[in-house]
Amino acid sequence: LLAESGGGSGTFIVLAVVQAPEGTPVNVANAPLGDRVQVQSLAIADNQITVDMLAQGPDDPMCCPSQ
Repeated sequence: LLAESGGGSGTFIVLAVVQAPEGTPVNVANAPLGDRVQVQSLAIADNQITVDMLAQGPDDPMCCPSQ
């Protein structure tokens, strides 16, 4: 997981998928998860990545995701 901040109030979380088939890490995919989301857990099983996280609902302020 990477956190990007451009100097404003946002902190954008990105899931970066990296493989190292020959020993050298290579970024193979990125998935933006959102601004100020709260990742609860991350698991990798059977070639699948599962992220459990809280994101902002339609009535939530950006600081306080609830869904």
